Amino acid sequence: MLYSKRKSIYLSLILMFICGIFMSCEKKETTVKETEVTGIAAIKNMSHKDITKIGKLHNEFVQRAYDKYISVIKSNLSKSDPITIDILDLIDFMVKQPESKGIKKSEIKAIKEFFYNFKTNKSSKASNVDQWVNYLKKNVEIKYGMPYERITRVSAEKEGSNDILAINLSAVAFSVGSNSEEYWRAFHNDNSLRKEGSGTIAADTAGALWGLFFGGVGSIIVGGVASIVANESNNGGKTVVFDGKIHTPKDI
Repeated sequence: MLYSKRKSIYLSLILMFICGIFMSCEKKETTVKETEVTGIAAIKNMSHKDITKIGKLHNEFVQRAYDKYISVIKSNLSKSDPITIDILDLIDFMVKQPESKGIKKSEIKAIKEFFYNFKTNKSSKASNVDQWVNYLKKNVEIKYGMPYERITRVSAEKEGSNDILAINLSAVAFSVGSNSEEYWRAFHNDNSLRKEGSGTIAADTAGALWGLFFGGVGSIIVGGVASIVANESNNGGKTVVFDGKIHTPKDI
């Protein structure tokens, strides 16, 4: 009887030990999987639904920024007063949106640094918006290791199924670009896109692609802020935000 009881205890201890090992392995596997769903791996695994959602939410975020953030600042000033909005504050507004839940502090910091590192070149012949768009495109190329034009022109038919990264980047570019075009046309009540409007959409698309490295939320935030910056810089005479220029803390 005593032997049987001891045997039962030994078996229980062995089972507990095995379960402990299994749970430890399972925990490690979960950690690995969580790491894999960020960056390039996450982009490759995006579904059509995920990609479509980015374009639609982008428009909602931009509209909220005008309705609940920029308009509030403008309402406290006279029409003749210039408005300077710190881009980092605008990012914070985007981060506070309910759909932004889950984005990491380290990712927010990286996004802010990305905007902070840009500075307009006053001696350049290129406009502020052109400089801004070029900065965005250049960093997209660095981030994904491929020419920007290839990303925006690639298609599943041409590339086959081997280059999933390029195909999904292209799909996001199309989703954001088409939604952006629809939004800004309605915003300006203008069915014919002007040259300035194309710069806003270009900034939107490039910003969304760079931010996509930090997931769908990162794409929406960076694309949204990038397009607002371009739009307000292009329309400084009508809606004077950023003093008609692209301001970061380096410029102020």
